[in-house]
Amino acid sequence: MRLERLGTLLATTRRAIGLTQEELALRAGLSRVQVARLEAGTRRTRRSTLTRIAAALVVEVPKLGPVERLVADFVDEAGPALAEESQHAERVARRRGRRTDAAYRELERTEEQGLFRWLYERRYGQDRWKYTEEQLDDLAAEMWGYFYERQAARKAQRREIDGLQRRGRSAR
Repeated sequence: MRLERLGTLLATTRRAIGLTQEELALRAGLSRVQVARLEAGTRRTRRSTLTRIAAALVVEVPKLGPVERLVADFVDEAGPALAEESQHAERVARRRGRRTDAAYRELERTEEQGLFRWLYERRYGQDRWKYTEEQLDDLAAEMWGYFYERQAARKAQRREIDGLQRRGRSAR
């Protein structure tokens, strides 16, 4: 019963922000299946997992308030159904960090490949007559700027989430 209430709160908050389960999972360093099970109320969770979810939600919408308050709301909903923290938390955090870093590198790689494909098609494809060389160079510069801007925003978001998670661990 308590897990279902926690799941309803998580799902309602996520939907209100406009995130999918997959987007929330990526931002919090979880799997989509784990987020789905939490929202369905079929899986117990730890405070540290709720802290990661809250940090991801607050980074997305700062109006939600401090992470600690959102975590406290989640913990209140879970009540005694909340699982104990793992005695291997540090090792798990390091492994999770490596997986998240690998996922971000893969995302950047695929975005970069898509950008190359897009530029190549415009430069050498059937529509090449629509663009002058100067226009193509401008398009390329604009796309690369966009790519690096997104990359910088993603790194800043990752640093902010890491900082919030560290503060959450030190508050215990």
